[in-house]
Amino acid sequence: MTNAHRYLKPFLPLAGLLPLVIALTGCPDDSNNNNMTVVPYLSGLSQADAQSALLVAGLVAGDITTGYSDTVGAGRVVSQNPYAGISVARGTAVALVVSLGPTPVEVPDVVGQELSAAQAALTGAGFTSTVTEVFSETVPAGSVVSQAPEGGELAALGSNVGLEVSKGPERVTVPDVTGKTQSEAESALTGVRLILGEVTEDWSDTVEEGEVISQEPVAGESVAPGAAVDLVVSKGPQPLTVPSVVGMDVREVEAALVAAGLALGDTTEAVNDTMAPDLITAQDPVAGEFAAPGTAIDVTVSLGSDEMVLHTQVWQDVIASAGTDKQSKYGIYASRSLMVAHPEVYLAADAVWMEQLVTVYGGWQAEYEHRDRLDDGDYWYTIGGPINQILHDDTTLDGTEFSWDSFEWDNHRANAAPLHDLYDGSAPFRNWLDMRLPMMWNAIKGTGWQTPMLSLGEALFFQLRQDNDGVYLLVTDAERAYVAVAGEVGATLYDPFTGEATTSEAIEGNVVLAMNHRHAWYPLMGRDNTQSDESLAKVVEFFCTAGTEPGLTRAEEDLLEDIAAATDLTSDMDRTWATLFATRFGDTPAWVSKVVREFCRELFYEQYDVLTASGNVPDSPYEHVALNLVVTEIANRLSPAAAMLALDARENSDTVDEALGALNQQYSDWFERTDTPGVFGAYPEIWVPSLDDKVI
Repeated sequence: MTNAHRYLKPFLPLAGLLPLVIALTGCPDDSNNNNMTVVPYLSGLSQADAQSALLVAGLVAGDITTGYSDTVGAGRVVSQNPYAGISVARGTAVALVVSLGPTPVEVPDVVGQELSAAQAALTGAGFTSTVTEVFSETVPAGSVVSQAPEGGELAALGSNVGLEVSKGPERVTVPDVTGKTQSEAESALTGVRLILGEVTEDWSDTVEEGEVISQEPVAGESVAPGAAVDLVVSKGPQPLTVPSVVGMDVREVEAALVAAGLALGDTTEAVNDTMAPDLITAQDPVAGEFAAPGTAIDVTVSLGSDEMVLHTQVWQDVIASAGTDKQSKYGIYASRSLMVAHPEVYLAADAVWMEQLVTVYGGWQAEYEHRDRLDDGDYWYTIGGPINQILHDDTTLDGTEFSWDSFEWDNHRANAAPLHDLYDGSAPFRNWLDMRLPMMWNAIKGTGWQTPMLSLGEALFFQLRQDNDGVYLLVTDAERAYVAVAGEVGATLYDPFTGEATTSEAIEGNVVLAMNHRHAWYPLMGRDNTQSDESLAKVVEFFCTAGTEPGLTRAEEDLLEDIAAATDLTSDMDRTWATLFATRFGDTPAWVSKVVREFCRELFYEQYDVLTASGNVPDSPYEHVALNLVVTEIANRLSPAAAMLALDARENSDTVDEALGALNQQYSDWFERTDTPGVFGAYPEIWVPSLDDKVI
């Protein structure tokens, strides 16, 4: 290589603009001579770019030499021959001189100098420096032990010289021996020329038995070789007494165990006939045993009985279908579960019964007074038949219609009970999925005056609606119902067990739902119609607490989002369908009633027009009857009673025929009248009772 002696300073901002350079300086003038071309300006370009520029100009790179340059970066063209701008023949070789960077100079020798002096010498010679501290037995602290490059070597101006500077004689850094066994700790100490000092023991919840808890001096300190390090060695955790968590809700167990210094281990789910879902049925270690802090306690969680498992699976299946299958959606409304997006549909359905039918048409007071659904052989002649004829004739207000003035409040109040108490004691009853507002007319016809507690509140709701606007049914998480009547200023609360006004302090439980037949405040379902209903807003202000929701089981929590979406009613027609199935108006003679016909008119408008064209009172159209049968069957599947029937049939049969026989026998044992064999209760012919209706 040959050093360059004369350099051009290229205009570096143009170094990357190769196409422009070529366009300005190197494009051949083909209009004059196709064999000639202009030498492009190459100074400052990288060697590769310069060679590319030559090729574009029809030239080739000639001799390439290198040389130092204080102005041109390494790898870039310093000069060229021929010079730029000269016209030459195509194919001419252009020699290039490429920069090696700045001319190297001799590095000063600063070994043995104090750091400040050494750095000053290097700076004065045009170098920078970095410092690394090292131990040295011979060089005083603060002086240079070595340098790289060494003194006398050549290096580029501005380059770095690494300096090793003495820290003086070496000190021993105490190693971290915490977490090691005593023997491991001693080996680690002797390995750095330290010795084991005094060893003591103590309890520890975090360090295993036999391992070092702490040390003195602590890790990282510098000490003289041979210094002693004292250790505290763990005896392990101080034992704890395991508390009992059996009977607790699994969602509360982990916090209880952590508070006791323990942890939740594996969770196993199992069927249990005696304990409700989500409760702990067993634990390991058992209560009273000693265990180290942090010990994991394995628990077994109840899924409930076999009936509960089956019942829950049916709910899951129907909810999964309800998102796309409207029959399943309306089946949920036909079940009258309160765990739906629009529970006010039930009040709308019962309003048809209580305000358009039984209090308007004759015969219904006798139907009310005919208790226990008894069929004494005369029911059809004395009650059912006359009602059917009155509805057929559309005879209203003949003095035999149902009247709230004759309502047996004392009997209903004395026999009011939570809904689940009306089922067999082993019935699989979910906290809120099975919290239902039964069909009103059936609920006040309960055997032995038995009345669901929520229905008692609904009865007062309809009684007060006779003379008041702004009446709302309030449901609490304690399965109690109250009635609120909004006034011009505030609202008055009534207790159905007394019929008297009461105070918010007297409410049992927390109000989780407030509704009339159109609007609802229902935090569980994200419902709040207070902006569009001023009276509801007053009721909520006086008697409700924002965000209050009922307690759900884990299964219900898992289903909440899906059932809220699946039961959302998105149109007036959707709401009317849900209301229809909640009324139970589904028997073949249902359309004998003008009330039923008119209610169904927009749902079955084609059938309505055809079947009423003759002027005769028709039976219900087949579509109406069939849909009600299908939807009611889905609602029946969701009944706790259905799971009991199904499991009994499964356990007492080996074939389908045997299962059906067992199912029929159990159904008969439950519902067949002992006074009139073969009769399963007397019901007006306009409606199809569900399984839950018959339980009541």
